[in-house]
Amino acid sequence: MRHLLYVLTVISLTSCSNSSDKNDSKIPNEQTELISGERIDGPANLRDTVNGKIIFTLNDNVLVETTPAENKWLVAGVFVMLTPKQIKDFKILPGTDLISTDKKVIGKTVDTVGIWMAEDSSGLIGAYTYIDNIKSTTIPEIILSKLINQDKTKLSDLEQFMTWLKFEKYELGKLPNLTQYFIYESIVVDMSPRDRITLLFSKDNTLVGIIHSRPLNTKKFQTYELIREHKLTITGDLSHEEIKKLIDKRIEFYNSVD
Repeated sequence: MRHLLYVLTVISLTSCSNSSDKNDSKIPNEQTELISGERIDGPANLRDTVNGKIIFTLNDNVLVETTPAENKWLVAGVFVMLTPKQIKDFKILPGTDLISTDKKVIGKTVDTVGIWMAEDSSGLIGAYTYIDNIKSTTIPEIILSKLINQDKTKLSDLEQFMTWLKFEKYELGKLPNLTQYFIYESIVVDMSPRDRITLLFSKDNTLVGIIHSRPLNTKKFQTYELIREHKLTITGDLSHEEIKKLIDKRIEFYNSVD
């Protein structure tokens, strides 16, 4: 895991709103570059508190880690290159260019910015920003909700979405007759994150369920509470007995991991 020296402010943003007034939530077309996660609709200001003092800015399309939004505010974190002095002091001074781990200028500090986590020559910084500063077309739950609301529930319908966001095959907590693909929850939510979204496919490659830690915008499917902020939304033809077994097994799995 990405940890050596870290100071992480305890942030509790537990309720989620994935809507955006500024951004149209169209599904990206096949020519869209790899999304791989939420991206800044910028330039964007990041603040020390909700509606607080601006401490740094990020350029358009920067990849960030996010918490769920609360009252349309969220915390966005970004990995940047650090100097030995910055790591020693655990802060970045005002007026400093922020350099991504692939050596590109992605923003600038306005005030002193504390470093949450550092390892080798890079680290994680973060602050509050308004949800409209995140491109809605890069928020996984918005894209997925739009797809399943259009009844696109075959693996072939979801392959591009899964490629954009780098879904991996889930080998832990295996479920009978189901294949699982997942993405991790953000590191700014949990330093040892569990799954943010797990897609459950039947043997005929039909999406029958979604396990998710943030809400989906759909009312046409039944959603069940699990534990640790996770929910199960049923999108396919499963019996009540199968759903109960699925819920029980998933809760058992979450209770068995840190």
